[in-house]
Amino acid sequence: MDRTQKSLKISLYKKSCELDFAKACFSLASMFIGEKHNSTSFKKSISLFTKGCQLGSADSCLYAGMLRQVDEQNSQNTEKNTEQLRLLYKKGCDYNSAASCTRLALLYDTKELTMSDEQLSFKYKKQACKLGDTFACGLLGEAYEKAIGTQKDLESALIYYFISRRNNNGFACKA
Repeated sequence: MDRTQKSLKISLYKKSCELDFAKACFSLASMFIGEKHNSTSFKKSISLFTKGCQLGSADSCLYAGMLRQVDEQNSQNTEKNTEQLRLLYKKGCDYNSAASCTRLALLYDTKELTMSDEQLSFKYKKQACKLGDTFACGLLGEAYEKAIGTQKDLESALIYYFISRRNNNGFACKA
């Protein structure tokens, strides 16, 4: 794509995003993140993905959360805003993004949230697995096996490990 085409695309996506079209915000954010990595384009992408999330784009919620995590890891600021991540992943999960549900479950597992909760982690692993995330199915198998957020149930553990393994997810190779 030449510069003229790229400028036109950016202009159209920007105008559409300003008119609250979630997919346009996602596309524009993706274009900025695809550029040579610099702090300004990275922050702009986070902002646009966040707006897309607020407008109903599940993918935007996921990407906004992931980029915020990367930004926190790369920044000198030691204060993490996990509550903001939780809200982004929760919204993405509510929009049926399996990856957002898995990331939300993992946030609850890390104990970084003030409201860390094994039962909520279990709930979101189960939702992510139902939505097709085979890694989450492996995590769910582990939760059943080790009674994390649920009753110990080895039969269910094997079923979820099998689902994960059947779909070539290396997590569950131990099953």
